[in-house]
Amino acid sequence: PATLVNATDGPLTALLESKASGALSVVGGEQAVELKLAPRSRQVIVVSVRAQGVGEGKLSVSAFTKDKVLLDGEQRKVSVAANGRTLSETLSGIVQEGVRHVFEIPAQAIAKTPSAEVMIYPGTVADAIEGLQGMLRMPNGCFEQTSSINYPNTMVLQVLEKTKPQDWPGGATAWEQTRSEAKNFIHLGYQRMLTFQNPNGGFALYPGQEPEVMLTAYGVIQLKAMSEVHPVDEQVIARAVQWLSGLQAADGSWTSERQRWSGNGSDASLRTTAFVALGMLRANSAAEQLKRALGFIERSLVANTTENTMALVANVLVEAKSAQAGQVLKRLAERISGEGDKAFFKETTGTWMGSGGEYARLETTAMAANAFLLAQRHNELWTPMLNYIAAGRASWGGWGSTQATVWALTAMQHLRAPAGMTELQIRLGNKPMSWAQGDAAPGSLLIDSDVGLVSTLYEAGLEGGKLALDIASSENTPTQFRATAEYAVAWSSPLAKNGAEFALSLTVAKRTMDLRAMQAVSVQLRNTTAERQDTLILELPIAPAAFVPRDQFEALVTAGKVDSFEILPTHIRLYVSGLAPGQSMRIDYGFAPMIVGEVALPPARAYRFYTPRPLYEIDGGALIMR
Repeated sequence: PATLVNATDGPLTALLESKASGALSVVGGEQAVELKLAPRSRQVIVVSVRAQGVGEGKLSVSAFTKDKVLLDGEQRKVSVAANGRTLSETLSGIVQEGVRHVFEIPAQAIAKTPSAEVMIYPGTVADAIEGLQGMLRMPNGCFEQTSSINYPNTMVLQVLEKTKPQDWPGGATAWEQTRSEAKNFIHLGYQRMLTFQNPNGGFALYPGQEPEVMLTAYGVIQLKAMSEVHPVDEQVIARAVQWLSGLQAADGSWTSERQRWSGNGSDASLRTTAFVALGMLRANSAAEQLKRALGFIERSLVANTTENTMALVANVLVEAKSAQAGQVLKRLAERISGEGDKAFFKETTGTWMGSGGEYARLETTAMAANAFLLAQRHNELWTPMLNYIAAGRASWGGWGSTQATVWALTAMQHLRAPAGMTELQIRLGNKPMSWAQGDAAPGSLLIDSDVGLVSTLYEAGLEGGKLALDIASSENTPTQFRATAEYAVAWSSPLAKNGAEFALSLTVAKRTMDLRAMQAVSVQLRNTTAERQDTLILELPIAPAAFVPRDQFEALVTAGKVDSFEILPTHIRLYVSGLAPGQSMRIDYGFAPMIVGEVALPPARAYRFYTPRPLYEIDGGALIMR
């Protein structure tokens, strides 16, 4: 839709011209439409545009007088994506003396979709900013994710305060802009966090729900960290600590309300108590309760304590300067596994927020690495553990779940670059990669160890087949990198097939829809495994610019069918507590198209909240809106 406004006191005749280029074309060809507007009036016309290829397109709409005098105009850039499933391969790690890897683009890749990008992270701030961007790409509707997003901004501000403005890349102006943006993010995050706190002081997963022990302890941890760089009402933290103190058992322990957050068996109380103790340590409060909690922790360590709980306990005991910290660190060191130049924990027991598999391993390894580094113990494990953490960075910049990202960022802060300058050469297919952020020499980057703060992005289009990536370094450097090759395949391709844990289906009552008429859609998700699948996200597709009534999803929350929901530009995101083995969930909903045209409905998606890969998605199919 394009709107022309006559702001004068007289009638206006104008010619409206629409032009498109690149991946877009104007339906019916480029032509001028004559419009006559009464004084102080407006008129809306719809410009029909066709996506004729993958890539970037431009659309301009201009108004002229009959004498071709320009009255006004607007231009928009549009990225046209392939109608298919996007796949990617990512390699992450520490550059050290150099990197070589071969990417392979399959023959089934849709033309013009293959691309590659290489991100170089020379320091803590670069890590934090990319970690933040990774978190922002993930769902952030619950309290844990809302509060976790503040953590990278806290890191950025901590480094900013230690850096002279003139030493910041881009100088004092860029320093002030980065500082202002980070402070604004933290301020908004702080205000949103407060909406999750109950009057009794505890924090809940969603506003209005009952508070929970683990979430409240996490709120204390995040708010205390935030208070170092942003004003925080001390009473907010004090009320949370007081609420936690009132729930402590006589033996010094705490228990969690939700089973998925309390570990398994004998681990349940130990994990919860360690987490609350960490919060009280960071807040420097409730000394008597903390003393009893540490006593319970020291008495409760047993041979079958899970590695994730033991890593959490290690951080608590190291920070509390407990005499038993060394013993716990030794037990952790004895249980770590090695593979090549990496060291990690193989156990995949669910973490307190429900992560499993590789994300549980990452979170546990990062927690343990931070404890080793804080205590300055078992230095033979530092480099291989950091190698493993660095290699776990996902294609979108984070480490999968928010908790894995927070602990990875915490551990990676301990990396230090050698003094002086380091030169990197980045080549793909034996050609220097282009620097996406400026006009610097292709494929070349100089890193100053004193001011290695901002990440640098290199990118290139790809053809099919094999291409070798080479990153050469003049020094053995702890600089981190992420290299991703991405492409799309048709929904009918075998490469687009989903895994076997879930069955996902989509039904649209009418593929030809009437404008402004409510359309019926149904999405069904079934757990096909023999185990319960907790904390799920289901994304329901909607047509572009469609009207979506909120009350249909508010009714699902009231009925207890879903925990919460968000209405996004292309989807409705539902937060589901979980599905039992073999259990199905069917969601019937509706939307009303508000513009005419032929479009591809976005895919329906499902994934586990804190284990975002694998992602299950199916083709939304074509829609005609008339």
